[in-house]
Amino acid sequence: DWTGSFWPIWGFMLVISAAMIGGSAWMPKEPVLARAEMAQPFGDRLLSGLGMLRNPSFTLFIFAAGLIQASAGFLYTSGSLVWSNQQHMSSSEISLLWNVGTLAEVGFLMFLGNWSARFRPETLIVVGGIGAVIRWTALATLPPFAILIPLQLLHSLSFATTFLGGMRFIQTIHGDDRAPTAQMIYMGLANAPTYAAAVLISGPLYDRLGAPGYLAMTGIAAIGLVLAVMLWLRRTPAAEDMGAVAV
Repeated sequence: DWTGSFWPIWGFMLVISAAMIGGSAWMPKEPVLARAEMAQPFGDRLLSGLGMLRNPSFTLFIFAAGLIQASAGFLYTSGSLVWSNQQHMSSSEISLLWNVGTLAEVGFLMFLGNWSARFRPETLIVVGGIGAVIRWTALATLPPFAILIPLQLLHSLSFATTFLGGMRFIQTIHGDDRAPTAQMIYMGLANAPTYAAAVLISGPLYDRLGAPGYLAMTGIAAIGLVLAVMLWLRRTPAAEDMGAVAV
């Protein structure tokens, strides 16, 4: 009876969701929502957002960050299967690995977020791409548990650093007024489609290759990394005008 097996999980998710919804009532209103952009009809905002693609730096950014983050598709769909079926790990070990990745992400955003502000957003995206390439390539070799721990810590790069760099890049070139629309274009045209495609191919990759399927994710991350380096080399004038470091 699946209802008996999974009700604690569903109950936990419902409690957490209710707490988040309730807590949002006490959050201060986002000042961006009161600005002129939000008063525009959605169609006008969409056309304005599509016009952002005329900026080569923005176009490079959305696909660089989108591909790097999408490369996690194989891990999320097949990672536990690889650890369980090919490396014969226990449920406790697999749970620990997922928790390490989550803690690495949260820890980076909480404790190193301000420190990372000394770097240009483009640099953070490049670092995230490097972390992703290393992570997926190593996971394809079926490393032992002791090596998997530091590889899971690389989630702080492959996801958190890329995410933070992306949000800061949008803020840098579009400011508060147009940031919501820029995020919509990034998620709608690059992040969500590339991630969906990566997830779609991950199942067949696992069925045919097993752990070496991670190498396809290495390829996706590598393409994103190349685009990120191209973006970094452009040295967005807006970033330099705002005093970002040249790293």
